[in-house]
Amino acid sequence: MMRPIYQRDLAVLRAALDLLARDDRAIGENLDRLYEMLLARRLSSIAEELLPVLAEKVTHGPFAGMVYSSETVEGCTIPKLLGCYEQELHPVLDRMKNRGFDKILNIGCAEGYYAIGLAHMFPGAEIHAWDIDPIAQEKVLRNAMVNGVSERVSVEGAFDPEEFDRFVGHSTLVVCDIEGAEFECVDPVRSPALAKFDLIVELHPDENCTAEEFADRFLLTHDTELLQPKAREVGPFEVLNHLAPLDQSLALFERLESTPWCVCWAQGREQH
Repeated sequence: MMRPIYQRDLAVLRAALDLLARDDRAIGENLDRLYEMLLARRLSSIAEELLPVLAEKVTHGPFAGMVYSSETVEGCTIPKLLGCYEQELHPVLDRMKNRGFDKILNIGCAEGYYAIGLAHMFPGAEIHAWDIDPIAQEKVLRNAMVNGVSERVSVEGAFDPEEFDRFVGHSTLVVCDIEGAEFECVDPVRSPALAKFDLIVELHPDENCTAEEFADRFLLTHDTELLQPKAREVGPFEVLNHLAPLDQSLALFERLESTPWCVCWAQGREQH
């Protein structure tokens, strides 16, 4: 058991030495890359220790009980299985339980954490998911099958904003994470149908559009709020108790880049 781990660590060490020996980039760039490399290795080691205990099922949060094979997870693994992934959205999702959605659009669905989780939360809703990666599409379908929601989950490739018009007249929730393309795609001027939809949009602000400017697009039709990432608390997760304090914090690590969310509640919608 130990030999494969030793060989992998040795490979990481060699890569680190090669990186530090390079003189074609600034030393700061090399150190940043080294940090990312060692962080990835430590996160992998922590995941290997925790995965057998978590047994491929979400343990906490709004999607607790969802089956989630580590073989299908993209990005961070342990936070999704612990159920603390994007924890800032949990109160939003809890409040949305009373919105009575019959259509949920997940744009940039990756492997389907939200597509499948929301299918559990809203058993009467159809889930329409999009992702440009064919492998991600396959993972969504696999996760839908093992969770018994295949008949309500569909997945397609690239999303065209004209698709929003298909869902006019329905109680619709849009969950969008498309790495910066949201500024062009989720535009109420281009897509007036958005005026009646609830929205959760992960934002990737840049010099062309700030989070505040995005939220301002919906001031006339929605009640809007901007959410910022916050530090995680280790306390609720007893499965982490045996880990060293630093590894406990790393187990909850999601991403290097901090990204806010814009949540838009369509005005005039009745609670159910």
